[in-house]
Amino acid sequence: MPRRVNNTPAPAQTGWFSRSTKPARQGVYGTNASGKAPCFQHWDGDVWGKFSGSPEGAALKAGNPSSIQGVQWYGLAADPAELAAEPGPGYIDQAGK
Repeated sequence: MPRRVNNTPAPAQTGWFSRSTKPARQGVYGTNASGKAPCFQHWDGDVWGKFSGSPEGAALKAGNPSSIQGVQWYGLAADPAELAAEPGPGYIDQAGK
């Protein structure tokens, strides 16, 4: 997930969704099934990937299904394509640039 500095707000996040609600988009989401925070998993549209402590790690585990599929999750409260199009001032990507 992007980090922001210089008092520029980070993208808004949704509230927690129940285990029975599935994400509409493929991608990495924050989850809480492991009992450890923070926890991230990749959703491929059908199954959750293995747990990771970072969004980058969860993306690398895409295609490697988790044995736990009933997870509560949250995501971004905006279209990720719009957020990525113009990061604006204070944006730092995952490489720290």
